[in-house]
Amino acid sequence: MRNLLKHFAAGEMAALRTANLFAVLEVLFAGAPLVVLYAVITALVDGRASLSAIAPFLIVLVACFVVQALCAVRSVVAASLFAYGLGATLRLRLGEHLRRLPLGYCKSAAGSMVETLLLDVFNIELATSTMYNKFVASVSLPVIVGLLLAAIDVRLTLVLTATVPAALLFLWYSRKALDARSAETLGARREASSRVLEYIQGIRTLKAFNLTGDACNRLEAALGRLRDRSIALESTMGPASEIYACVAALGFALLIYCGTSLWRDGLASLPVLLLFMIASLKFYQPIMGIAPYASMIRHLRHSGENIRAVLTVAPQEGTSWILPEKNLGVRFENVRFGYADREVLRGLSFTARPQSLTALVGPSGAGKTTVVNLMARFWDVSSGRILVGGHDVRGLAPESLLGRIALVMQDVHLFHDTVANNIRLGKPDASPDAVVAAARAARCEAWVERLPQGFDTVLGEGGATLSGGERRRLAIARAILKDAPIVVLDEATASLDPENEGHIQEAFTALAASKTVFVIAHKLSTIRNADQILFLDAGTLVEAGNFEQLMAQSGRFRRFWDLQQQARGWKISR
Repeated sequence: MRNLLKHFAAGEMAALRTANLFAVLEVLFAGAPLVVLYAVITALVDGRASLSAIAPFLIVLVACFVVQALCAVRSVVAASLFAYGLGATLRLRLGEHLRRLPLGYCKSAAGSMVETLLLDVFNIELATSTMYNKFVASVSLPVIVGLLLAAIDVRLTLVLTATVPAALLFLWYSRKALDARSAETLGARREASSRVLEYIQGIRTLKAFNLTGDACNRLEAALGRLRDRSIALESTMGPASEIYACVAALGFALLIYCGTSLWRDGLASLPVLLLFMIASLKFYQPIMGIAPYASMIRHLRHSGENIRAVLTVAPQEGTSWILPEKNLGVRFENVRFGYADREVLRGLSFTARPQSLTALVGPSGAGKTTVVNLMARFWDVSSGRILVGGHDVRGLAPESLLGRIALVMQDVHLFHDTVANNIRLGKPDASPDAVVAAARAARCEAWVERLPQGFDTVLGEGGATLSGGERRRLAIARAILKDAPIVVLDEATASLDPENEGHIQEAFTALAASKTVFVIAHKLSTIRNADQILFLDAGTLVEAGNFEQLMAQSGRFRRFWDLQQQARGWKISR
């Protein structure tokens, strides 16, 4: 565990060492009264226990208690500083690391990421703020008491400690079962988190279809496994700790038997025997506490391993090239890519010239969104290469690449923040006037000003208080404000009424005059002016050309166009 902490803290262990030092000093002064007790018992037995004779011992005793309390406070403060400072650093470090990982990793392990950022880091905080110090104290106090008693009587000290090795040996051998149960419990907790997250995200659908019972089986099964694994863990930790404590405590009975025998035979004095019997309580109490603290630390260590596993996932690296602020072209060269065992793009090649508009069309699942995800380097290609401004995107730092791309995706996420700050994500240092101008260009200024606090209105989490069209227009305002040389519109005009759709198209027509624009569109009438239209099917480029060329070919694009025109005349009927 200490090696993990050292790794996470980048070697900055001074606060933890201070906490451990004062924890040891605390137990040292906790054991010091035994020396005073021995002197008082000796004085009582010898008949020299006057108030004046005992007074110095009482002063020393009070001083020990005061120093012990001060050391305890200092130890707790130092441990807290280390624990919660490390926790904050770990959360920031995990967040920054996740930002640099491929998007697929974060999406495939969303529940686990929530568990790691919250529970696992909390477990590390718990281990270092409380458990670790208590474990150090539980180990140190018996050692200190044992050394003090050995200075008085080695024989009785050997009797006192006789059962401890056997108890520790049992604890050592039980660790494998504990490790297995801990790993199973944390795995079940991660699965349960994923299912809970899935349930919350899908609650609208569940309510809409009035789904109960079988519809929640995955959640119920995950929670049931978590319950069973948690019970199994406690069933392993509890008996192991109790058996260990029982074996260790047998030494007290052995001490009484052997000590009484030695006193009866005149081989041990009564003050020494009484001292050992009283001191044995201070000796065995922390020893019995070693098992639960050690078990908890081993259990919490798995959280540290989970955090380290996330941090060791290779991030997307690259050189921080300063890409031009305009005239950026894009080229795909024989690009292949797949999710797990499903290939999505199969040898895709095309070129998008600077300041051109490229439309991606085709049936659902053809790979259109995957094209722009790969261009933005949310994932890396399996083979082939993608060039932006003449640079292979795999050689570009994600920050450099994404700084030159403005994305308006299908799934718009708004944060629990003001309208202005949500738009300002496109350019964090933008002035209020620039934010308003972007909102005006995206045709959302009018309805924003009708909100209770206008641009200072705090939106609900995920933008839940806005309609789908309003969320989409705020996302468009972000892209306009960012003013990046490459713009990606993934069904950007969906969910808009016809009037605003026309306004948005006008705004982006003006924007596209100096940008390299990619449009993913199912409504083919919106891309008639595209410089090139790429028709994808099953990850393959089937047709390419402008609108007139593709219509003249009478191929797949023409059939799509004709079907869409027919669908425009569709009416609901009984």
